[in-house]
Amino acid sequence: MWWFEWLWNHVPWYVPAILIIVAIGFCWQWIAPIWLILPSWARWSIASAIAVLVAVQYGRNRGVAGEKARQKSLNEHATEQRDKINATVKAMPSNAVTRALERNGWMRD
Repeated sequence: MWWFEWLWNHVPWYVPAILIIVAIGFCWQWIAPIWLILPSWARWSIASAIAVLVAVQYGRNRGVAGEKARQKSLNEHATEQRDKINATVKAMPSNAVTRALERNGWMRD
């Protein structure tokens, strides 16, 4: 079932909705009679289940996109901080860097 998990994580939310609409469009001659003999509660249950699955997929896609954007901004911030520290260390004399490292419990070879 790895393929199902991959589809669930990578397919945009609107693709299943479009596939359902296209399938109904092509197969309505077979679907319509079955749909009409189903009791009302079954029709509502099927429609609700489809709506819930599409909504869950939509929320999941938005969450993944938000997390990627957050991770990207954290990476950019970390890179900026690293560059500031590198510039500060390069501007320091060698013996000051060694003393700072020793003060923090590090030893320079």
